[in-house]
Amino acid sequence: MIFRLECMMDDDTPTRSGLHAEHILYALTRDPRAFLSPHLIKCLLQLQPGFSVINDTERASLRALALLVDDGVSAALEELVRTPTRPVSADALRTLRMATVLLAHELETGDPGTGEWAALNALWTQHSHGLPLHLLTALDALAADAHARFSLIPPPPLSSHPPSGCLLAGANELLQVLSHLIPSHPLPTRAVNELVNAVADLFACADATDTLNSAESTRIAQILRGSCIDVVRALDPELVLRALLRRGTDLAGASAAAQDPVRQAHYALSLVDLVLPQEPDTPNGDKVRHALPRVLPELAAFFRALDVDGRAHLVRRLAELDGGVLGIAEWLVLDELRALCEALRVLAAETPPPDLWTVKAHQVVVALRLLHDLMRGMALEARRIVAFVGSEAEPAGLLVMALNLLLANRAASQEQVELAQVLVQSCTGDDGIFGANGPDRNLWFALGLIFLRAVQHVSLTLTPILYALEALRQVPIRIIEPDRLSTELGDALLVLASSTSSSSSPPPDSLGTEAPAILSLLEWLVEQSHAGLPQLATLRGISTDTFAQLCDALVRALPSARRPALEHVRLHLHTAHEEDAGLRSLHTLPLPMADVRIALGELLRPGSDAANAASAAAGIAGTGEGEGGRQLPNRATTPPHARGVLSMVTVSPPTALLRSPAVTGLTKTYTANDFRVLRQTPSARQNTSRLPSTHVDVGILSFLVVVLRVDDLFSVGVSVDDDFARHGAHAHSGPTSKSLWNWTWAAVWFLNTTTLGVPSAAPQRRSLE
Repeated sequence: MIFRLECMMDDDTPTRSGLHAEHILYALTRDPRAFLSPHLIKCLLQLQPGFSVINDTERASLRALALLVDDGVSAALEELVRTPTRPVSADALRTLRMATVLLAHELETGDPGTGEWAALNALWTQHSHGLPLHLLTALDALAADAHARFSLIPPPPLSSHPPSGCLLAGANELLQVLSHLIPSHPLPTRAVNELVNAVADLFACADATDTLNSAESTRIAQILRGSCIDVVRALDPELVLRALLRRGTDLAGASAAAQDPVRQAHYALSLVDLVLPQEPDTPNGDKVRHALPRVLPELAAFFRALDVDGRAHLVRRLAELDGGVLGIAEWLVLDELRALCEALRVLAAETPPPDLWTVKAHQVVVALRLLHDLMRGMALEARRIVAFVGSEAEPAGLLVMALNLLLANRAASQEQVELAQVLVQSCTGDDGIFGANGPDRNLWFALGLIFLRAVQHVSLTLTPILYALEALRQVPIRIIEPDRLSTELGDALLVLASSTSSSSSPPPDSLGTEAPAILSLLEWLVEQSHAGLPQLATLRGISTDTFAQLCDALVRALPSARRPALEHVRLHLHTAHEEDAGLRSLHTLPLPMADVRIALGELLRPGSDAANAASAAAGIAGTGEGEGGRQLPNRATTPPHARGVLSMVTVSPPTALLRSPAVTGLTKTYTANDFRVLRQTPSARQNTSRLPSTHVDVGILSFLVVVLRVDDLFSVGVSVDDDFARHGAHAHSGPTSKSLWNWTWAAVWFLNTTTLGVPSAAPQRRSLE
């Protein structure tokens, strides 16, 4: 075919066949693999000026590529060793792709060990080494250029920029060569981190390119995505997971690169999901299970950066992988419960700033939705998480604390009701999901109160009274708090009674399917009052007339066989007030997907009301204060008068004590008033105006740390030793070094005059010049 093209282009007069031949030849050279044909190389080297389609510049570029291939692997390695300049131009990219394809061809077609050995020998001849590191440098440049094409701030258009498809194709060729070399050339940890970050960038670019309306770009994106997956699976799982988890939480890096942090975390989660084995029994499963406990801090931070769906997916994958042996999924759920309690403590503050309240309210709703998503369904992982939260002491205690804080804050949301429904449905099953210990009884009492509160803000079609009855039946009498139960039940009955009196002639089914459950709950209340809690026989917040109106509505809704039971309840229950108590308003929490409009500057500005409230709430959460919290013992702290710069200075006895005539050796023992007598010697009162020696434990112990304020924004820590004090002042001239010198001499003079009892004559300061 190449020979026929040459024949058609030999004519000096432009013809249609010659023009077609030039187009075909130029189209062939767009694929670097076509240069592996010796016939094409021969044709390109024999091209002469004067073509109609291929101009002289393009002909010279094609000839340079042909010469590169003709020179062999040594010339290709010489190109790969060079550090590409950013942004990579179209000509540089073509040369780089040509060298990469030539190296890959040598590695694939040579005898076992021969091709790689020849490449290494050629590299060593050029007095270079570390072939994978050079390839990684080139890959970083291509990945950065490709990632910049999809940033939030588009780069300025330049005519010399190569198309995105060519960038991704070149990166894919480099990845394939690296995947061939990595098994025999292990990369150091830093290089692995760079490779994982580059692969993550390319993976995101491939996904973005897949949405373009170009068949060629879509094909390249699919191939590149497969190469990225192969590379991350071939590396050490611990290094890959740590790099991906840190990348997902690197908000500063995403902002500096003009990338969307949410999008970056999403793609990091996608790669983490691909690194985790799909089946627990795969050969790579043991390696991943051994690596996960070593990346727990990164995993926890990454978990906090994900949205609700991402968190739920990650917990399910981890639960499926370890099968409950490691308990990493349960550990993340426990961390989410702690965060939920901390957010609720902020909402419980007296007057939290509106913006802070909005943020924490969203955090509460998101946490409740996450717990609900993890516990619903009949999957083995969901049932294991339900058993963990419902029966284990620590998670059950945290959930009880969260529900009590919701009740105390009078917070209302659909998510808390749905979460309570899932827990109650799991409790009423007969499959023994909670084991021999059974569910936590304090939890079910809190769930019963949540359902009674739900009567005020959810529809009766969700049967909150029926769920409340099922939860309260699980609670022993010693757990019941009569005051709270009577208050919540009275408010619920008042709402039910008001729903029946909304019209002059309410229909018989105005209470819906909740009428039998209401009667059963009142019967249970009478039973508990007879069993040892007589306070439950008194209904709070509802008047006698309103309760009678509710009972009349129940008579119309209940079958005739249940009416005697209703009369029995009316005889044993009575109300405490002649008038209805006004219902307190509820604080409706926002929907999980609602827009958040806040002033971020107010939340991030140090010293603002919102920042102070958040810090105070975090302190309360850390010490366990608040409802349901545990008081921690007070720890010894530095007194306020000792805090500051001088509190960081350690002082030893003065030199006079060690050089006193009374000292005969290192084993000298002082008794009685020896120190007081030694202080009267003339040498002890001398002031030589010099810094103490650091050869013995005298004066400033090894170094003096001075903290300086710079522009009222940052604090700079500087370490000064004796060598700096004697010789380094001239090398550190300027305002910072002079201030540091002043601080040093001020500290020494202060300690000599106050702590050691030396006369207060200030020493002469050594000149900085």
